[in-house]
Amino acid sequence: MPKGWIWLCKQLDTVQEAWNYILHQAAADDLERCRQEAADLSDDGEGLAPYRVGGELLQVRSTGARGGFRWVAGNDDFLLMFKPGGAGWSITVRYLAAGLWEYGIDDLVERVKAILDKLGEPNDDDYRRLTRADIAYDFYAPGFAESATVRLAEGVLMPAKCKARTVTLPHLDKVTTFSRGGRIETLTLGSKSTLQVELYNKTLEITEASGKEWMYPIWEENGLPGAVRSDVWRLEIRFAKEWLQNRGIRRLSEFIEWQYALVREAVQSRRLTVPTNDSNRARWPLHPFWNVVQELTPVPFLAPRGRRVTARADAIKAQLIKMVGGISHSFYAIDNRGEDEISDVLALDRLYAAAKEFALKDPEQQRKLKRASERYRFIEEAR
Repeated sequence: MPKGWIWLCKQLDTVQEAWNYILHQAAADDLERCRQEAADLSDDGEGLAPYRVGGELLQVRSTGARGGFRWVAGNDDFLLMFKPGGAGWSITVRYLAAGLWEYGIDDLVERVKAILDKLGEPNDDDYRRLTRADIAYDFYAPGFAESATVRLAEGVLMPAKCKARTVTLPHLDKVTTFSRGGRIETLTLGSKSTLQVELYNKTLEITEASGKEWMYPIWEENGLPGAVRSDVWRLEIRFAKEWLQNRGIRRLSEFIEWQYALVREAVQSRRLTVPTNDSNRARWPLHPFWNVVQELTPVPFLAPRGRRVTARADAIKAQLIKMVGGISHSFYAIDNRGEDEISDVLALDRLYAAAKEFALKDPEQQRKLKRASERYRFIEEAR
């Protein structure tokens, strides 16, 4: 690697499985009741309702998911998606990044099985099939952002049928593939429906999109200089069901066992190289990110780090305080038209009294409070 670069860690970042379980009718009724409760609480179609199964507290969404899933329930560690009808392989489980980094896949599978054993029963002894697996490799790469010009993509080598996208569309969300200010922030090779390799500025993604600041202490434990909040890049390999099954990989255990060969094929078939004067592009050397990932395949995944909390509650309260402060200016200006000087601390006492009176008389008060409580139930949990 270039001088000053540090490989930080490797971890499963998303895993998805189909479970061959038959859902009990009572469980289906409970999920439908919660789904309707969530819909009744929602004003925008995105309501949530609590659903406790044994020792796990889940939230059922008011809407389903693509693929015929009527019920979606989950927390900050995993999502459970259910199809109605009682057929086998009707449940899909998605293990989320926060849960994988905090607790590891084995812990999450155990928790999910405890839930599903209460909601239904397996239809066969072999009841889990892998449908997606993402591996993330994080690097501290100072200076790379400045060198990542749009010409970086000239070193991309892939089969012709694959897609390589490097577009300059600042209006797109920052986690999509694009360049900004002449610098590439995300480079996506291939399709998520088969095999995709993506290089992106993870620190920008955190500050501008996901807010996953719980990653910083994990990186610091693995070599990131203290107080650094930039220059961490992620190379993420996303293996989809079709691509895995074509290679005989149907179970998570098989994926972990064969990950060395799978990763090597991924970074070779969708690779970024360093162009040279050699007319044969196939002989161009791998870019340092790709080269190191290829070397790191035997390295085990990061050990579970334990529960992580965020400061999201304090951040949201600070935002609300600023909103109230801004509203108070408007309230004062309207209530004291013609006056040039502030004489009563922006009339905050009158604003508060009026707002309190409105809230107490609001016939929708309980529903709104319940909706807000459910929305922020897991606010401090890492996501």
